[in-house]
Amino acid sequence: TFDGCSSLTSVTIPEGVTYIGNVAFSGCSSLTSVTIPAGVTDIGYEAFFGCSSLTSVTIPESVASIDDYAFGWFYKNGYQKVDGFTIYGYNGSEAQRYAEENEFCFANLDAAPVITGQPESVSVALGKTASFHVTATGENLKYQWQYQKPNSEAWIKWSGKTEASLSFKSTASNNGYKYRCVVSNRNGSVNSEAGSLTLLSKPEITTQPQSVSAGFGKAVTFRVTAAGENLSYQWQYKKPNSGTWIRWSGKTAASLSLKATAANNDYQYRCVVSNEAGSVASEPATLNITGPIITAQPQSVGVAFGKTASFSVTATGENLHYQWQYKKPGSSSWIKWSGKTEASISFRASDKNDGYQYRCVVSNADGSVKSNAATLTVRTAN
Repeated sequence: TFDGCSSLTSVTIPEGVTYIGNVAFSGCSSLTSVTIPAGVTDIGYEAFFGCSSLTSVTIPESVASIDDYAFGWFYKNGYQKVDGFTIYGYNGSEAQRYAEENEFCFANLDAAPVITGQPESVSVALGKTASFHVTATGENLKYQWQYQKPNSEAWIKWSGKTEASLSFKSTASNNGYKYRCVVSNRNGSVNSEAGSLTLLSKPEITTQPQSVSAGFGKAVTFRVTAAGENLSYQWQYKKPNSGTWIRWSGKTAASLSLKATAANNDYQYRCVVSNEAGSVASEPATLNITGPIITAQPQSVGVAFGKTASFSVTATGENLHYQWQYKKPGSSSWIKWSGKTEASISFRASDKNDGYQYRCVVSNADGSVKSNAATLTVRTAN
């Protein structure tokens, strides 16, 4: 009837047909889908022979006779089987006999459902969509969701909720509800585990970051703790005399660690804690550098031979001490200059110290900091 229709891709046999004759769809090499209704009783010789793209077929219980080479075979240098061909049918049926005699894979439609993926509990903000999902194996599966109110043992059928996934808008009234799915087919049913719905509340900060005083170069940490579900953290900083908070990219933990430097003295830090329900900013905490901070660096100078060369440094801090060092050209070693313990130094330039570098170490009880290096260039008189 349709022998050799190589462009035919799908066939649906209508209700009322009882017999599919010999070679009816033989050679339909592009055929990938066949639907056979209940009521068909006989499938003839080579009815679907040569349908090399057809990898599975579901055969109803009404089929009492399947002739040779009806499914799963094609000819190429001899009779060959379609790779991985699967027959879906019922225990004790003609479909099972045909599959076993031809050594095809037989999938038993008599099996009850087996749940392979359980619904997970979810936490969402009020008014947001809550979703639950179940996955199961088995044929001709049906789904029916149920819910259980808090402090109740009764499961209530949720009319119209008959898909594998359940989605709805959360409200205050369904906070704490549980949801499960009954998966069934003609061979039985199974209840999924229950997933709970929890309405998220806006985060509440329980411990604020504290201001820190630290010596220059020391490691400092700010921390925040908060109550709430599914929390995320974002630290911000604000420069002195500024009204703008700046998001600090990558600083997304409950604690913030950094090194105290001259650049971040008197900076303020706060953390924005958020979830789907909203966000809240912590109180600000200030970083105060207690060690010396250099505010003006020594500058390189060029002076004539025999003239006075001067270098100076300015710094803030309590009880400051100064110690100048020098480094010879081509050397990597800084040498302490004995007796040079003021904020400024002056000395006579000569050819011996041409190209020397000078820096000052400023210190107090809270730490020390090195100035930038400044170079002396001695000009020879004409």
